[in-house]
Amino acid sequence: MGGSKYNTPAKYTSKLEDFIEEFELCDIWRTQNVDSRLYTWRQRTPLIQCRLDFWLISNFLSSSVTKTSIVPSIKTDHSLIKLTLSGENFSKRGPGFWKFNSGLLTDKNYVDIVKNTLSECNNKYHNLENKNLKWDTIKSEIRGATVKYSKYKNMKLRERESNLKKRQDEIQKTLSCTYLDKDINNLLIELDTVKEDLEQIVNNQTRGAIIRSHAEHCEGNERNSK
Repeated sequence: MGGSKYNTPAKYTSKLEDFIEEFELCDIWRTQNVDSRLYTWRQRTPLIQCRLDFWLISNFLSSSVTKTSIVPSIKTDHSLIKLTLSGENFSKRGPGFWKFNSGLLTDKNYVDIVKNTLSECNNKYHNLENKNLKWDTIKSEIRGATVKYSKYKNMKLRERESNLKKRQDEIQKTLSCTYLDKDINNLLIELDTVKEDLEQIVNNQTRGAIIRSHAEHCEGNERNSK
């Protein structure tokens, strides 16, 4: 499954091969990537690289696999392994629901947008006598401006995240075929920087998911039943 630059075979290889043969399994990533060299785990000193993580599936299911890949990860020293299956009964996720991101309140650009929206509403609806209707209309205008800005901001964030993941993937592929210590050290330093940037993005996304799911409220108010 890989190893150091001396390509020392793993001790468990023969047992794993027997297991695969007995249960008629296949290493689907290797089947679809016969000539590729990628690893899912890496030790820095001394440099050892292995493909420790892999999908073993029944041979009869291999035709249902549309894609399998090894992609970079954060918060762990292992890469992620992805498996995509095709099927007639798979359903797509819905759009979910919108919830205000309170983090926008610290965004100067967003604050300016709200102020401008309020100013425009004041001019546009100054003759509207029904105060309740006026207030609901202003809230609707602010919501529309908020959704528009949030989409723009998320688009830019996804673009940055995509570029970081692309670079992370490039570095790991280069590491898989690099043996000069100086080059390896430089790549590992850059990889750490990219991972830190990605981790910050993921942490922000996680906080948003907690707010939308109310998980923080549920966990924070749990009581021991004993």
